[in-house]
Amino acid sequence: MKDKKPKIKFSHIYDKMPQSFFDPQPPTTILAFVSKVQFKDLPQRFIDYDTMYDDENGNFQHYKLPKTELIILGLLTGYNELWTTIRRYTPDKMGYYASSVGKEVEIVIKEVLKHEK
Repeated sequence: MKDKKPKIKFSHIYDKMPQSFFDPQPPTTILAFVSKVQFKDLPQRFIDYDTMYDDENGNFQHYKLPKTELIILGLLTGYNELWTTIRRYTPDKMGYYASSVGKEVEIVIKEVLKHEK
């Protein structure tokens, strides 16, 4: 039986996502690293980069991060597209992501539009 790929879920298509990710046959993505951080230690420019997406009207929005402990996931798509995503920290999430470092992951995008909320 083949192992299932760990999943990393997104509620939007973020500007940070590599363009090759949207190719008809996208390259694989691996989880390259995991790091626990405090919100207060992150530069605003990094937060802006990591949380920016376009809403259904084409306006820039920023996903609101909790101002607490967080997890940064480093993702490598193909051989040279390194990008990140920030997640809320919980011990269970940290364990899940840490056990997936070096593995190919499945990126799942479920856009949440205003009329779906």
